[in-house]
Amino acid sequence: MIGLVSELVQYAPYALIALIVVLVLLKWPFAGLLAMIALIPGEELTTFFAGRTSIWILGIAVLGAWALRASLAEERIQIAKRPTLMALLWLMWGLLSVFWAQDQAAALGRAVTLAQLITLFCLIQVMITDNQRLRMLLTAYFVVSVFFALLAIGTYMPADLKRAILTEAQNPNALGRGLGIGLLMTPYLLRQLRSVRWRIAAWLGACALGLAILLTGSRGAWVGLVAAVGLTWLLSRGKLLKLRSALVASIVIIIGIAGLYRVGVIDEWMVQRVLTLPSVEATRGGSGRTDIWAVGWEMVKSNPLIGVGLQNFPTRFEDYIDVASLRGAYGVYPGRDPHSIFLSVQAELGIIGLVVFLMFLWAIFWNLSPHRGDSRAILGILLLTFMVFSGIPATILYRKFFWFVLGLATAIPIVITREET
Repeated sequence: MIGLVSELVQYAPYALIALIVVLVLLKWPFAGLLAMIALIPGEELTTFFAGRTSIWILGIAVLGAWALRASLAEERIQIAKRPTLMALLWLMWGLLSVFWAQDQAAALGRAVTLAQLITLFCLIQVMITDNQRLRMLLTAYFVVSVFFALLAIGTYMPADLKRAILTEAQNPNALGRGLGIGLLMTPYLLRQLRSVRWRIAAWLGACALGLAILLTGSRGAWVGLVAAVGLTWLLSRGKLLKLRSALVASIVIIIGIAGLYRVGVIDEWMVQRVLTLPSVEATRGGSGRTDIWAVGWEMVKSNPLIGVGLQNFPTRFEDYIDVASLRGAYGVYPGRDPHSIFLSVQAELGIIGLVVFLMFLWAIFWNLSPHRGDSRAILGILLLTFMVFSGIPATILYRKFFWFVLGLATAIPIVITREET
């Protein structure tokens, strides 16, 4: 009896914390969403059982709290129908692919992950109900991404790492993209700030993000940032950034990299990684990506209509190495990831899945396009194009930051339309 009492006393603080969290979420479910989004850049720091993170646990609690409040208050739910329908069609086709997948457990597991991410996508839409909440979400993500950028820089310096990461379990390419989202929010947030002190703080935060992204060594993130800014500048007819400002920023970046190299913050390896970026030969085919894509293309040609099944690209990769005559090539070995969101969808779900996926992305862009005169819509297009371009050389479509951006880009037109009507 005494042992039971002592055990209950031991767990009492945790129970109290859990109770407080539940009460807060029941009152303000949006606070839970803010906490989830704030954890995205440093998610790997909060890993618990079975690889689950605090975002997963918070997500269940936030979904339950929001559903309970919405049902009791009989709230009118507004959601973007076409993008959401395309996302659900993608999920349904992925579930069907379990039947023809060689590794059915992997296909089913990926479908469950996709269902969770689509839930996050929908939660963002229904919970960003006005411009105030939108600004709160953007500000929260920017602030925490700056925090994680400083943490990554602080970890990189004394540890003499080759590439900046927050923890050994983290992929530096994923960190670069997660921080890149925060960096791209800077122009919009600067326009919202009136105080000189806060504007200076935002600029310093952007500098920290830029340095951390450079130190991750993520070529995909670097190219994605440049391509997204360039395309969005064209689509917005120069409203994103003045040409003079872009030239000044480019000069500052070049001088900054040279200065960081001179004082020893970045080494010769990182400088070469930047300088050899345009050369396919020097980067060995993008670290073997061109050969992986060649093998993947053989997989696509053999399964053009329905694909090999969700998450079965690594399982079936070895079957097509000899067909592509790439046995022993650099970076080519069994179990390889497709290293591209588009190759992943085409190879695993066929042309049907790829069409649904492209229609999904197009539906989000289509909703943003009529509002290109609004800085919020420009931000949505900027973030969406960043995910698309940075996803060409990386399979990021099952990352939370990917779906955070898609949800944000889908919610922005809803907020704008509500204001207009």
